[in-house]
Amino acid sequence: CWDTPTAKRFDVSVTGKTSKASMWDYLECLKDPRIVIMIFQYSACFGTELSMNAQLATHFRVYFQMESGSASALAGCFGLMNLFARSLGGILSDALFAKFAFPGRLWGQFIALFLASLFLFVFACIDNTQ
Repeated sequence: CWDTPTAKRFDVSVTGKTSKASMWDYLECLKDPRIVIMIFQYSACFGTELSMNAQLATHFRVYFQMESGSASALAGCFGLMNLFARSLGGILSDALFAKFAFPGRLWGQFIALFLASLFLFVFACIDNTQ
Protein backbone atom coordinates (compact mmCIF):
# COMPACT_ATOMS: atom_id res chain seq x y z
CA CYS A 1 0.00 0.00 0.00
CA TRP A 2 1.36 3.43 -0.95
CA ASP A 3 1.05 6.39 1.42
CA THR A 4 1.25 9.02 -1.34
CA PRO A 5 0.86 9.06 -5.14
CA THR A 6 4.65 9.37 -5.52
CA ALA A 7 6.13 7.32 -2.67
CA LYS A 8 5.52 4.00 -0.99
CA ARG A 9 6.09 5.44 2.48
CA PHE A 10 5.98 9.06 3.58
CA ASP A 11 9.28 10.27 4.98
CA VAL A 12 9.20 13.46 7.06
CA SER A 13 12.86 14.18 6.33
CA VAL A 14 11.94 14.90 2.69
CA THR A 15 10.15 18.03 3.85
CA GLY A 16 13.20 19.21 5.79
CA LYS A 17 11.25 19.18 9.04
CA THR A 18 12.54 17.71 12.23
CA SER A 19 9.81 18.97 14.58
CA LYS A 20 6.18 18.13 15.09
CA ALA A 21 3.65 19.50 12.59
CA SER A 22 2.06 22.81 13.49
CA MET A 23 -1.45 24.07 12.73
CA TRP A 24 -0.02 26.02 9.77
CA ASP A 25 1.32 22.80 8.29
CA TYR A 26 -2.18 21.33 8.33
CA LEU A 27 -3.60 24.46 6.75
CA GLU A 28 -0.93 24.25 4.07
CA CYS A 29 -2.25 20.79 3.18
CA LEU A 30 -5.67 22.26 2.43
CA LYS A 31 -4.21 24.00 -0.62
CA ASP A 32 -4.20 20.62 -2.36
CA PRO A 33 -7.69 20.05 -3.86
CA ARG A 34 -7.25 16.27 -3.64
CA ILE A 35 -7.02 16.52 0.13
CA VAL A 36 -10.14 18.69 0.30
CA ILE A 37 -12.03 16.21 -1.89
CA MET A 38 -10.96 13.33 0.37
CA ILE A 39 -12.13 15.29 3.43
CA PHE A 40 -15.56 15.80 1.86
CA GLN A 41 -15.78 12.16 0.79
CA TYR A 42 -14.92 10.88 4.24
CA SER A 43 -17.30 13.36 5.88
CA ALA A 44 -20.16 12.24 3.63
CA CYS A 45 -19.44 8.56 4.24
CA PHE A 46 -18.95 8.76 8.00
CA GLY A 47 -21.79 11.27 8.49
CA THR A 48 -24.19 8.97 6.67
CA GLU A 49 -23.07 6.05 8.80
CA LEU A 50 -23.64 7.98 12.03
CA SER A 51 -27.06 9.24 11.01
CA MET A 52 -28.15 5.77 9.89
CA ASN A 53 -26.96 4.26 13.18
CA ALA A 54 -28.92 6.90 15.09
CA GLN A 55 -32.21 6.66 13.19
CA LEU A 56 -32.51 3.15 11.79
CA ALA A 57 -34.17 1.52 14.83
CA THR A 58 -36.77 4.31 14.95
CA HIS A 59 -37.37 3.91 11.22
CA PHE A 60 -38.04 0.19 11.61
CA ARG A 61 -40.38 0.77 14.56
CA VAL A 62 -42.38 3.56 12.92
CA TYR A 63 -42.60 2.39 9.31
CA PHE A 64 -42.73 -1.36 9.82
CA GLN A 65 -44.33 -1.56 13.30
CA MET A 66 -41.53 -3.75 14.64
CA GLU A 67 -41.03 -4.36 18.33
CA SER A 68 -38.28 -2.22 19.88
CA GLY A 69 -35.97 -5.16 20.56
CA SER A 70 -36.27 -6.53 17.03
CA ALA A 71 -35.85 -3.10 15.46
CA SER A 72 -32.75 -2.44 17.55
CA ALA A 73 -31.23 -5.82 16.70
CA LEU A 74 -31.84 -5.28 12.99
CA ALA A 75 -30.46 -1.73 13.15
CA GLY A 76 -27.41 -3.05 15.01
CA CYS A 77 -26.68 -5.30 12.04
CA PHE A 78 -26.01 -2.15 10.01
CA GLY A 79 -23.29 -1.18 12.47
CA LEU A 80 -21.86 -4.71 12.49
CA MET A 81 -21.71 -4.65 8.70
CA ASN A 82 -19.11 -1.89 8.98
CA LEU A 83 -16.69 -4.26 10.71
CA PHE A 84 -16.00 -6.09 7.47
CA ALA A 85 -17.13 -3.45 4.95
CA ARG A 86 -14.29 -1.10 5.93
CA SER A 87 -11.73 -3.90 5.57
CA LEU A 88 -13.11 -5.00 2.22
CA GLY A 89 -13.11 -1.39 1.02
CA GLY A 90 -9.44 -1.08 1.92
CA ILE A 91 -8.57 -4.34 0.19
CA LEU A 92 -10.49 -3.31 -2.93
CA SER A 93 -8.83 0.11 -2.90
CA ASP A 94 -5.38 -1.50 -2.69
CA ALA A 95 -6.25 -3.88 -5.55
CA LEU A 96 -7.45 -1.01 -7.74
CA PHE A 97 -4.28 0.92 -6.94
CA ALA A 98 -2.13 -2.07 -7.88
CA LYS A 99 -3.88 -2.41 -11.24
CA PHE A 100 -4.66 1.20 -12.22
CA ALA A 101 -2.43 3.32 -9.91
CA PHE A 102 -3.90 6.30 -8.11
CA PRO A 103 -6.75 6.98 -10.61
CA GLY A 104 -8.03 3.46 -9.93
CA ARG A 105 -8.29 4.21 -6.23
CA LEU A 106 -10.13 7.48 -6.94
CA TRP A 107 -12.57 5.79 -9.32
CA GLY A 108 -13.20 3.11 -6.73
CA GLN A 109 -14.08 5.75 -4.15
CA PHE A 110 -16.31 7.61 -6.59
CA ILE A 111 -18.21 4.46 -7.57
CA ALA A 112 -18.63 3.38 -3.94
CA LEU A 113 -19.99 6.79 -2.90
CA PHE A 114 -22.25 6.99 -5.95
CA LEU A 115 -23.75 3.56 -5.27
CA ALA A 116 -24.15 4.37 -1.55
CA SER A 117 -26.05 7.55 -2.42
CA LEU A 118 -28.20 5.64 -4.92
CA PHE A 119 -29.09 2.96 -2.34
CA LEU A 120 -29.83 5.63 0.29
CA PHE A 121 -32.18 7.35 -2.15
CA VAL A 122 -33.99 4.05 -2.78
CA PHE A 123 -34.10 3.42 0.99
CA ALA A 124 -35.63 6.86 1.53
CA CYS A 125 -38.37 6.07 -1.02
CA ILE A 126 -39.52 2.94 0.83
CA ASP A 127 -42.73 3.28 2.80
CA ASN A 128 -44.97 0.90 4.70
CA THR A 129 -47.79 0.66 2.14
CA GLN A 130 -48.30 -2.78 0.72
